[in-house]
Amino acid sequence: MNTRTPPSRATVLRAGAYALLAAAVVLVLAVLPAEFGIDVTGFGRVTGLMALSKGAAPPPSAASAATPINADAAGGAPPLDVWSQAHAEKYHTGVFEVTLKGDEELEYKTTLSRGEPLLYTWKVKQGGPVYFEFHGEPTEGKWPDGYYESYEKGEGTNGQGSMVAPFTGLHGWYWLNLTDKPITIEVELAGYFTDFKRQGEAN
Repeated sequence: MNTRTPPSRATVLRAGAYALLAAAVVLVLAVLPAEFGIDVTGFGRVTGLMALSKGAAPPPSAASAATPINADAAGGAPPLDVWSQAHAEKYHTGVFEVTLKGDEELEYKTTLSRGEPLLYTWKVKQGGPVYFEFHGEPTEGKWPDGYYESYEKGEGTNGQGSMVAPFTGLHGWYWLNLTDKPITIEVELAGYFTDFKRQGEAN
């Protein structure tokens, strides 16, 4: 008759130590990020567990990861959180005309400081359509070479909207006349902008 030998004290202690170690690993890697938003190792951010904690933001998508989100990460500017701000002077308004020859492409931009608003309306007075892209290029801070941010693009004969400058720089439009006839675009702006000027013909 076989008699089962009970495990030794050392074996029991070793098994208990392994169990405690495994529990500690699970606690640090999974429970703390998911339940309390505490990510000591960075594992919670990589796996998305941080998004499960109360008030934690989900990990950025591939598209948003390409955009600078804070000064330390990309040398740009931190996210804006501007609800109201006073100014020493009244906002500016202006109506401008941009003339394009047939098949011509032009770029017009204005200068805006970070956090400043701009309201805009543009329309082709006769003819069209045009291809357009509303975008901005930073002129201050440390940004990657050639960095720009596109706000809106498409084809049409008009556009309107508003924006708050995500960085100090040049903000405006690229237009391409999709017809072989000359056209005039009327642009109306309001906000704390300066110098709505032609930037030169695009390549």
